[in-house]
Amino acid sequence: MSIYQAVDALSRQGITPFLRFEGQRLEKLLRKGERFEQIISGRSYYEDDFAYVIHHGQLNGMLGESLYQYSEVLLNKMTEKAEDFLAVCQPAMLVVIGGLVLCLFASIMLPIFHIVNGL
Repeated sequence: MSIYQAVDALSRQGITPFLRFEGQRLEKLLRKGERFEQIISGRSYYEDDFAYVIHHGQLNGMLGESLYQYSEVLLNKMTEKAEDFLAVCQPAMLVVIGGLVLCLFASIMLPIFHIVNGL
């Protein structure tokens, strides 16, 4: 599948409105004759090295393989960031929930201790 066919499919079958809009924008700029990596480098929501990967893949004639390897690298980065976030978030949630359980236990047991002490 060529770049133009992939962008055309994205503009027609994009899952979200953003993907459809971005596909239409890419298609329009490609028709004007702009280079694909220049179009990508002009947007802030793409990774900085994405344009370089596209350029390198086009020079070698292996754009698909370059993009596939780049997607694996990005997926690994996302997985590592999610694991780091969970490594911090999970213990914090455990402490918060433990504190809530302790407060509930104390709110039930303290009145009982006051009643027992009063006898």
